[in-house]
Amino acid sequence: MDDERFDGLLLGIAQQQQGIDGLLATFFGFLGRKTDFFTGAGAPHARKVVLKSFKAAHARFAAAPESDSDDEATPATTTTTTTTATTTTTSAAAAEPMARGIEEIASDDDDEPASAPPPTSAAAVTTSTSEEIGAGGRVLSGVIEEDEDNADDVGKLMPNPANGANLKNYFWGQSLQEVDITVPLGVDFKVRSRDCAVSISKNRISVGLKNATPILAGELEDDVRVDDCVWTLEDSSTVCITLTKSNQMAWWSAVVKGEPAIATRKVQPENSKLSDLDPETASMVEKMMENQKRKAQGMPSIEDEQKMAAFESFKAQHPELDFSQAKIQ
Repeated sequence: MDDERFDGLLLGIAQQQQGIDGLLATFFGFLGRKTDFFTGAGAPHARKVVLKSFKAAHARFAAAPESDSDDEATPATTTTTTTTATTTTTSAAAAEPMARGIEEIASDDDDEPASAPPPTSAAAVTTSTSEEIGAGGRVLSGVIEEDEDNADDVGKLMPNPANGANLKNYFWGQSLQEVDITVPLGVDFKVRSRDCAVSISKNRISVGLKNATPILAGELEDDVRVDDCVWTLEDSSTVCITLTKSNQMAWWSAVVKGEPAIATRKVQPENSKLSDLDPETASMVEKMMENQKRKAQGMPSIEDEQKMAAFESFKAQHPELDFSQAKIQ
């Protein structure tokens, strides 16, 4: 659906910037200064978002759409076959704006952003230091060797800045809504989309080249919405996948079961303004963040505290009763 409300504003900017190049430079400059578009999920994700928007607009406005080159996979039309279930992403999913991946950076005069859980104390947590390089030239995620507050996290991986992990064959990150996976194919020739074997089902994934052992394969950590999952081929050498979680209120500890798990307690959610959310969601997020903070401090949850308060009130109203054996469920 066309939206002409901003035509006058954008036309004025285009005239002042002397053409389309200046208009685009202004727009991307805004994204760089005021959002985490270029830094939040990495360059592959940013390119994917721009490419999807361009292709959707090109299909609507171009007189004779040009065919795409084979070195870039098009999520809207690409179907791959492997031994597991195959997914075909619809054009509607490809055209959908990825606005939820952009985080507004508040300036001094903006509303205060919702506070994220406090960062893990360096003194309380010790992680292994490794110079070993994994997928994409990234240093492998460190293993937590000591944790004074959460002994259960010892042996797990410290999350990377994208709240995922850097592994030997791929690296990944996540938000509450999506999981982004980058899989370098590790070959010295130019790969085309038809050479790739990518299969995504409700609870399984397989990524690699046709007629070769998959680089990533197994049962997913949790279910995904298959119709909302997309993948692209970047730079003729890397497969980038976005999985949309079915349960969008939980962090994944790994992409597939059996892979090294991250310590989800150490995840640092992206800053977001609660004012951007609808009242019901904002209330739910506030409650979840407060309970997470209370749990880290060894305090009862909001619900448990309310039950205790109601119980104490009832005891005060009925001093004649014996509550010595009472238990709160």
